[in-house]
Amino acid sequence: MATTSSTSGSPPSAQKRSQLVIGCITLFLLMFVVAFGGFGVWGIFQQLRVRAFLPVQAEVTHSEVGVNRDADGSTFYPDIRFRYTVDGQTHDTGKYRIQVLSSSGRSGKQEIVRRYLVGSTVKAWYDPDQPEVAVLDKSFSLFPVIFLSLGVIVLAFVIGLWVDRIKGGSQSSISSLPDPQANEPQEPRRHDVRLKPYERGPYVSSFRETVMFCIGWNAIIWTVVLAVWFSDKNSDLPWWSWLILALLLAVGLYMIVKIIMMSMARIKLEEPVLTASTYPLRPNESFGVHYRQQARQPVHVDRITVRLVCRKSDTYHTGGEDRTHTDSEDVYEAEQAIAHNLQVDPYHPIDVTLELQIPENGLDSCRAMRNRIDWLLEVRIAITDWPDYTETFFLKVLSEPATG
Repeated sequence: MATTSSTSGSPPSAQKRSQLVIGCITLFLLMFVVAFGGFGVWGIFQQLRVRAFLPVQAEVTHSEVGVNRDADGSTFYPDIRFRYTVDGQTHDTGKYRIQVLSSSGRSGKQEIVRRYLVGSTVKAWYDPDQPEVAVLDKSFSLFPVIFLSLGVIVLAFVIGLWVDRIKGGSQSSISSLPDPQANEPQEPRRHDVRLKPYERGPYVSSFRETVMFCIGWNAIIWTVVLAVWFSDKNSDLPWWSWLILALLLAVGLYMIVKIIMMSMARIKLEEPVLTASTYPLRPNESFGVHYRQQARQPVHVDRITVRLVCRKSDTYHTGGEDRTHTDSEDVYEAEQAIAHNLQVDPYHPIDVTLELQIPENGLDSCRAMRNRIDWLLEVRIAITDWPDYTETFFLKVLSEPATG
């Protein structure tokens, strides 16, 4: 059973309020992403820049714990300056790190100040392009990485929020319609009708969610790995830390390869064309489906299976004024293999006709205010050495109209 979120069955004013709230939340979160992500990117850039600094002997001229006071209290930082000479020019400037973060906890800053007493000779690092810029500590800090990771996580959440909103919105716009059988004339039956793709098919959602998860996973893992790799203290990490990072990287690379292969598998074959012999369908009625699929390049197809599904969806309130959930359940399914071990090329397409049947107690297709019943044909295509993928098509089942 799958669960999705939507705002179906709500009055227009409630839906507008919901959209306004989600828009405000999105704006706030995007500001968070820009602030944290921007700080993280800038911090990482600055720390990578420091790695090109050159060493120089310096004399400490000022060393104390600096204090920043505001309404929320006091924060502390190491306030250290030093004198050094580059190309005959003396500079009395510098700072402890390229990015000095002020934070609570005075004792940690006092430890740093004790290591750099006034008058002591120390090793500093200066920028050869801007000799007036120098630091005492050029080791890589993980704080910008943490900020960037938080920005990426929140960005992934925002994308997921809108994907869920779009999926739920398309569903609610359909499920809010009245029952067409109660308000429309009976649809005439036709023959050799091309079936329409089902926009909410499993491939669409699974592929999109896989891409989103892959982007978030790799952004975080690669950020952490690069930060650790460029850190001056990476040699202090135990061997098992490197093993864990390697495994996490391997998972990320596997997801990238899988997404590429899923995309390539769809490139090798054109979209399948399914034609129903009769439409709409009737309960307890057999019907033929003509399946045709052209290949863009030679490919070996292991198997093609067709799954006839009746999916029942119920929408209900969850306590909020306009917040609802939709539960979906497959109340009927029948699977049939239509092809095995086929060599397909642009001159030899897949061309198969199969016979299916709607069960005697099959439910009518229905899209009402709170409920919907969908009949679907899910086609799963397995290509040799490539990931399987699924295409879904929409069916309509209507009972014989009463006479007399």
